[in-house]
Amino acid sequence: MTKPGVAEVRCCCECGKPLARATRVEDGNAYCRTCYSRVFKRVQCFTCGQPTRARQGCREPVCSTCQRKDRCCSRCGKSVVKASRIIAGKAICAACSPYFTEPKACTNCQQPSRRLSRAPEQGFDEPVCNRCRNRDQETCSVCRRYRKVARRDTMQRPLCRECGSDTPVQHDCPVCGSTTPGGGASQCAACALKDRVGRRVRLNVELLEQPWVRSLFEGFCAWEELPKAAPIMTKRIDRHALFFADIDRRCSEPQDVTQRRLFEIFGAEGLRRSFVPVSFLVQRLALEWDASALEDMTELRRIHENQQNWHDRPWAKELICYINELQGGGSPPLKARTVRMYQGAAARFVEAANVPSLSAITQTHLNRHMKRYPGQNANLGAFVGHLRRFWNVNLQVPKKTPTSLSKKDRTLVTRVNSLTRDLETVSDPRRARALIAALVAALYQVHLKDVLALSHKDVSEEDDALVLWPATHEIRIDGRLGEMFRRWLLVPGADGLLFVGRNGLQPMSDHAVRHHLHVSRAASPGAPLPETGPPITRMASVVRRPTTGI
Repeated sequence: MTKPGVAEVRCCCECGKPLARATRVEDGNAYCRTCYSRVFKRVQCFTCGQPTRARQGCREPVCSTCQRKDRCCSRCGKSVVKASRIIAGKAICAACSPYFTEPKACTNCQQPSRRLSRAPEQGFDEPVCNRCRNRDQETCSVCRRYRKVARRDTMQRPLCRECGSDTPVQHDCPVCGSTTPGGGASQCAACALKDRVGRRVRLNVELLEQPWVRSLFEGFCAWEELPKAAPIMTKRIDRHALFFADIDRRCSEPQDVTQRRLFEIFGAEGLRRSFVPVSFLVQRLALEWDASALEDMTELRRIHENQQNWHDRPWAKELICYINELQGGGSPPLKARTVRMYQGAAARFVEAANVPSLSAITQTHLNRHMKRYPGQNANLGAFVGHLRRFWNVNLQVPKKTPTSLSKKDRTLVTRVNSLTRDLETVSDPRRARALIAALVAALYQVHLKDVLALSHKDVSEEDDALVLWPATHEIRIDGRLGEMFRRWLLVPGADGLLFVGRNGLQPMSDHAVRHHLHVSRAASPGAPLPETGPPITRMASVVRRPTTGI
């Protein structure tokens, strides 16, 4: 077989003589035997001193052995002892050589391919592509190699000849020495994953420019709390690298990485998705992370986005004045989430009324809207007061028919008993915490978000009972609920959140609580979902405590 790169040579570059095989090819020029002996003289290698031949006038001749020393493939960078091709004076290894050939049509499927070879044992006497030649091969379910299928197991999974024998072939992993299925010298699954992750980390480090960000990313990939056993770990490394790349572009020094700055870069949803690297940054850079401050920033951004949605309406500036009043007055001041809910309710009401100004709103508009949305009484109350004070529009919010106290008590007892029954049988810690949060909110009529914000410092022991918020409200928990509270929530020596969320920095969300309650309700049909009462800031003590056996 003609060597690669020689088939194109036809004539000697010195005498013009046709050549069947060149004696030497250098810089793309071919030499016959006679011209080679005349042009290339015997000299000593400039590096090792061994005799060699070099062109006349060469000041630093180098022998072929020294030329091949430490030579790497110009495409993949692997060490090359014997080059398969020489392209523009650079060596190409055998694995990369097909990438420098012209695609030719497969004689079987007619598809162009750079890798064509014959396979007489499979009935292909003419060159065919790898897809046609390997059409009978599959990935072995044991050794994970792409081989010809010898047989299939009871579950119809493919097995190669070695793994499908009566005594399956095994070998030792060359890295850790553990027994690995299949022949050859491949690494075990754990070592192979570790090697892939390491190479992917080194590849992604090149995306980062600042040394301190590179150090952070490498420390994050070596972090003990980062799970590294997932099969899709390389994809996760790529996703985390994009997170650090954004920090690399937007922050010039570690002091710039703060909670507010991270929120400005990634937003609430981006931080939620990247809770693992955020947790690492909080631990490594000692960031002060405030869940309530993050919620306020999120709600303020949503308020701004809502304003942009209706900025072209004729009543937009008038409604902005209402929002400014909500944000600037009141004692205590309204939470950002409350302002957003009031804003959304007012905007939907004015949009449905279809009026050019707030002064054109009438009682008919309000009655029609409340008939369609009866649950908006509380959210529209402040807006009706604003219309009365600033626009001389005298409106009255229709009052809901009050529910009898006995019916409320029966509903509350049923709800508490249902949650108690689910809590007694639960085994998942996250679901247990969700049930306890809903049970405390329902039993003591406390807002669910206030319960989820509880920390260890908000709980004290007093006469074998637990006291929540001992400095302000003194809600006592004892009996069976106290035992469950201690079992699932209280950790000796801890000082963080009780109902910790998935990212460890923020409490469990009310959406997560609803999810777990729906799962419990599906497991026990007929159990009603719990509701929440007024905020704890308006409660001075326990409202009611029905007898439920807790």
